[in-house]
Amino acid sequence: MQISSNNEIAVTICKRYLIYVNASVLSDLTKSNKTKVEALNLKTAEGFEASESWQ
Repeated sequence: MQISSNNEIAVTICKRYLIYVNASVLSDLTKSNKTKVEALNLKTAEGFEASESWQ
């Protein structure tokens, strides 16, 4: 039970982080001249690094 509940917490954190990342990409796009693809690639890479470090 403990393992499964830890996994659920991790999934919730990841989902919230991805929502934050998406909002932050939109915010960055209005402040810089980066293309949408470049900004998404940078933020997605950060998200994967964070989720891997939690495991």
